[in-house]
Amino acid sequence: MPVETKKDSLFGTIVLEYQFVSKAQMDECIALQKEMPTRKLLGEILVERGYLMEKTLKTILSVQRKRQEQKQTEEESQSVGVSATATAENLDLPALLSYAKELGASELVVTSKSCPIIKKHGRLIPLKVPPLDFSASRLLITGGWPSDQVDDYMRQRTLHFCYTQPGVGRVRANIFRHLGGIAGVYKLLPDDPPVLANLRLPAVVERFSHMSNGLLLITGPRGCGKTSTMAAILDAINGREPNHIITLEDPIEYLLPSKQSLVA
Repeated sequence: MPVETKKDSLFGTIVLEYQFVSKAQMDECIALQKEMPTRKLLGEILVERGYLMEKTLKTILSVQRKRQEQKQTEEESQSVGVSATATAENLDLPALLSYAKELGASELVVTSKSCPIIKKHGRLIPLKVPPLDFSASRLLITGGWPSDQVDDYMRQRTLHFCYTQPGVGRVRANIFRHLGGIAGVYKLLPDDPPVLANLRLPAVVERFSHMSNGLLLITGPRGCGKTSTMAAILDAINGREPNHIITLEDPIEYLLPSKQSLVA
């Protein structure tokens, strides 16, 4: 006899919460599910019985996935730490980035008057270390910089650059001053350039990689995927056509190895 899973329970809660079906219809489908010798998902049964449309089912599954990610992030936020002996003075930026990578975070934020924070699934999770004062945060952020880079920052009060950290990969750093002192936002980039098919973009975007001339503008707010889209289009061309690809970037985020094309 099939056993109810946590996913089924969450799915049923969402369906009833948004009143997609009645309690009687839900109980009927749960009873049918329990009688089946071979397990079938509750959503499939609701669709077969005509209580849900396929489009509605996809919406419910999307909400379910987001709630599962949110719960996972909340659970991780209760246990995220660096070490039992970590202090503001002995924190190490490469170690923090490695830890953020291990947790599957997309960003690490280091800022004065706050403990370091990681970003995962769009949520900010503070690490269990003491808050950093201005001196500690400045040392953590600028400690490994060459003197000319420190001079650039002191003159401009902001810096943007990319680098490769062993064991972590490509990292994009945005350093700036704010009212409380200094801050650094470190974006952890994927090891490989994204694939167009995995970005869930409109089908027309793939056709852009077949254009032989013209101007293509990729615009949008920070974090919407402009660089990922551009890198995916370039990688599609790179894997298919014997061209010479020249990119003008500052900083360079994705390192595209030459495949069918020569990338420079």
